[in-house]
Amino acid sequence: MTLVSVEQVRQRVQTDLTDVAIQDLIDNEEEEVIRRAGVHGDGVVSVTEAISPTSSNLFLKRPFVSITSITEYQALDGTGTALDTTDYYAWPGQGRIERLPRGTIWGQLVSVVYVPIDDSAKRRRVIIELVRLAIEQPAMQAESVAAEYSYTAGDFEAKRRDLYRRLSFQEI
Repeated sequence: MTLVSVEQVRQRVQTDLTDVAIQDLIDNEEEEVIRRAGVHGDGVVSVTEAISPTSSNLFLKRPFVSITSITEYQALDGTGTALDTTDYYAWPGQGRIERLPRGTIWGQLVSVVYVPIDDSAKRRRVIIELVRLAIEQPAMQAESVAAEYSYTAGDFEAKRRDLYRRLSFQEI
């Protein structure tokens, strides 16, 4: 089930598209949001994220309510070590986890099971705006007719990137 309904889009976006066409746009945009920022969180259900860290800090795709478990893999052979809560510091309300003692580097791969914050309302707003952009985006980026008429469309990709950034504190 999607976070956004056709009716919610119709309340905020003026369009002549059919309900089926709008639902297709919603499905496409929601799929991309999940690909970039992870599954929708409800503040209750855990998700698992695998990360190849590059420093003593891990950055999850999303801020979290709680950390369920962290497993660290020194080699990619499938043998991992479950970490104790004294082995890391989970920054409250963020998606940042620091390896302890300070300066310690994580293993090659880290699997984190956590409960992401409930960001459904923010995701709904972003998905509706992404659908709006998809509807409004012209087929041509620019057009000019004999120096009498000239049109240049806005940078729709930059607007899309801005919307995706709203869902995460990381560059995505």
